Parts: sequence; C-alpha cells; structure tokens
Amino acid sequence: MSASAATARTASGRVPSMRTSAEVRSVRRFQFCTQRGVVAMNLTMPARPDDDLLLEQSLLEFARMTRFPVVFGGFVHGGAVLVTHLVGNRNDALRGLDVHAGSGLGGLALAERRPRFTVDYAHSRSITHDYDRSVLAEGISTLLAVPAIDNERVRAVLYGGLREPTVLGGVSVEPATRVARKLGQDLAVSASRPATQSVRDGKVGLSDAQKEQLRDLYAEIRLIASTIEDEHASKRLLAVEERLAGIATDVESSEQDAGANVLLTNRERDVLSFVALGWTNAAAGRALGVTEATVKSYMNDAMRKLHASSRFEAVAAARKRGLLP
Repeated sequence: MSASAATARTASGRVPSMRTSAEVRSVRRFQFCTQRGVVAMNLTMPARPDDDLLLEQSLLEFARMTRFPVVFGGFVHGGAVLVTHLVGNRNDALRGLDVHAGSGLGGLALAERRPRFTVDYAHSRSITHDYDRSVLAEGISTLLAVPAIDNERVRAVLYGGLREPTVLGGVSVEPATRVARKLGQDLAVSASRPATQSVRDGKVGLSDAQKEQLRDLYAEIRLIASTIEDEHASKRLLAVEERLAGIATDVESSEQDAGANVLLTNRERDVLSFVALGWTNAAAGRALGVTEATVKSYMNDAMRKLHASSRFEAVAAARKRGLLP
C-alpha cells in the first residue's frame, strides 16, 4: 500500500469510498482485530434454503418492530457479511455488498458481536467509510447494525436505516436486538437438523438470486397484463403469474386454502408485487399510471384483507398464502 493511499483521508477523517481493495480491507481488518483483542473471526458454512427464509422473515419482523423504512442484511461467510436481502430499498446499491469484520458499521457489529449505530453515517468518525458509495446512494443517514449470534458465532447481521438523522435509544434498539436474538436461536435449531431435512417437508428452496428473478418477472408480467386489452391474452398472462407464484412459494396446503379465501383485486396484487420489490408508492403509481394516493388506497385495502398492519406484513402474508412469489 502506497504512502499516499495510507494518508488519503478527508479533512473529516473519512476514508474515501474508492479505497475498497482486498489489500486495504485485509490490513484494516488485521489492525482492528489486534487492537481490540479479537483473535477469532467467524467462519460459517453457506446458508441453507431454510436459513434464507428465516433471514427474510426476520428482516420483515425487524421492519415491523422498529419502523425503519429500509432494512437489509446477510449471512457471515469467511469473516464478512454478504448483503443479500433488502426491504424498502430504493435501488440495488446495497445488494451484494461484502462487509468485512472491522470495516464500516456492520463490520464493527460483526467483530464486536454487539449492536452498533450511528446517527450521522456520512460524518461518523467511529467507523471506516469503505462502503459510503452504497450506503449514501440509498440516502441513509442513521444506521443500526445488529448481529445474530448462534452458539457464540455471528451468523448474520441485520441493518436498519433511516433517511434522516435521528437519535436512537433503547426503545429503538431493543426490538431490533430481540429480532436478531430470535434469528440466532432459529439458525441454531436449523443447524441441528440433518442437511436433507427442511422446514418445509424436505422441499428444496430457491436461491436468493432465483427468487429475485422470479419476483421481478412476476411484477413485469403483471405490469404487461394491466396494459393489454385482449381479454384472452390477459387471462393467459394471469395463469402464468399463478404458476410463477406457486414455483416461488412452498406453502402448506392449509395456508394455500387460506390464500384462496383472500380475494385481492388485480390492482391490489399489482401494488403488492411492486412493494415486494422495494418500490415506493410513487414509483408504483408511475408504473401503473395512477396517483400515489390511489396506490396507497389499494395498499390499505390489501392490508385489511390480509390482516396486516404494515406494507411489509402484507407482503409476508401474501407470500405465505401463495398469492405472491
């Protein structure tokens, strides 16, 4: 590492986001761990399909309990957190982020095995700023990172973000800690099962990437169907949507029956499919050619029918009933 790179800090003490090479991250991680006495990194096995489901459910619960507008997270692999799951995001800047122990806020939570937060991410002097480009692109100002611990190992890190500076206290942090603690316990139970045994009667789940592709495709088909005047073609597209939802959702027959009893209109499904992708009401309205207020009205109707108290709960309930992929 060159001398110029080693001293390339801004006046506020931040490390420019361009310094994200493996060499710089490795040196920082080594220095951080030796300074704080962290002698063992968390090396975990890749997540199983059931674990992906547990993480997704935990993030939805995280959002519901804390009211953070954007939540995200991922599992720990080789001493780093790979961000794979996002809820409420405006773009994909955070997806695929590889957060190493000791780097950034999540890296501190991983290395110290305790929650960490900052109310002014961009100017925080207590963290490195390797990931500024991704975090700031999402408009996040206040950020909370909470580790999910399974038998002394950090298995995952959950994040909650606010788009304005906000003072966090125990009232905000405690629910997030409870969700992370429950995830750690659930992952421990999952790890105790034989690799061939699934929570869903041995069914093999789709990978995160496959689920995201299906959800994108589902939303796109719904958007196309809404613009087609040919009734026969529209019905054929709706049949394809149902097949996609069935492929992506492994639900018990009783839950499928419950889903059949929830009668969502086409527009309500349209709105839910976009919310599931992290779209805002305004963005969904532009895509559907309706106002933001109209989207909110559809969303409220869907929430009422699904007995959900938030957008995130509505998406989770629809997926559980096989109404969304």
